[in-house]
Amino acid sequence: MRKVILQLHLIVALAAGVFIVLLGVTGSIMAFEPELSRLQHWEIAHVKPHGTPLTLDEIGDAMRKASPKQDIRGYVLSDRPDLSYQVMIERQLVYVDQYSGQVLGRISGGMDFLGFVHQLHLRLALLDKGREVGETTVRWSALAALFLLISGVYLWWPIKRFGIGGSARTAKFWFDLHNSFGIVSLVFVFLLVVTGLVISFEAQTTPFLYRISHSQPLRWPRLQATHVLGQSLITPDQALATARATVPGATPFFITVPHGNQVYQIFLRYPEAGPREDEPESLLIRTMGAS
Repeated sequence: MRKVILQLHLIVALAAGVFIVLLGVTGSIMAFEPELSRLQHWEIAHVKPHGTPLTLDEIGDAMRKASPKQDIRGYVLSDRPDLSYQVMIERQLVYVDQYSGQVLGRISGGMDFLGFVHQLHLRLALLDKGREVGETTVRWSALAALFLLISGVYLWWPIKRFGIGGSARTAKFWFDLHNSFGIVSLVFVFLLVVTGLVISFEAQTTPFLYRISHSQPLRWPRLQATHVLGQSLITPDQALATARATVPGATPFFITVPHGNQVYQIFLRYPEAGPREDEPESLLIRTMGAS
């Protein structure tokens, strides 16, 4: 049995290794997406802080002067004084200096490098007719990674070898390196693979998890703004003030601008205690009316 498992371990590693490495590399890039996005668009993503930031109404007025025919869809607020605000218009993301109202640059809605990495990670960048093939390949690659982890533990267990011996020119060195690195990183890689599988098979796993936890998915009420004669619409700044008062301690970072009978949607986050304090716990506040 041990020989059979060893052969399967080697065959699966050779067959799925390229895809597993691809998932690992693209996943690592996605983990640093905010930092890479700022680096990619450095000149327009950074500003020199001076004075007090303009209100969203003032930024909106500056944006309308620069693009009079484009409706504003939303605002992205920066969490650092040296990062610029972003204004969402149709198929464009406009970077604006929140201290002067100057338009710094625009990003069109087409797929950029980070968007390509996302598609590569999820479906091997195969779109349209090849989308299902790409997603299926990624799922099977994740399953192959899970098999490699389980079979690797089975093969390592009788020996329980730690440490690396020999020189880099010998097969023993690479065998020991493989064993030691694999067992040390086992828990972390196992969590990544299992959670990735849950996401990949969410059509099956989501109903199962709700069933075993005896819970129901969150259903947002369908809210529509009701116009009252003589009542004026609240401004984006008033909507932000409502959100801040509703959830003290949370920081708004994204607000959508309603059109027609839509309502404001404000996303807020609580800073996590730890080295990555910019990772948000997102909360959605919906507000409508004149107050």
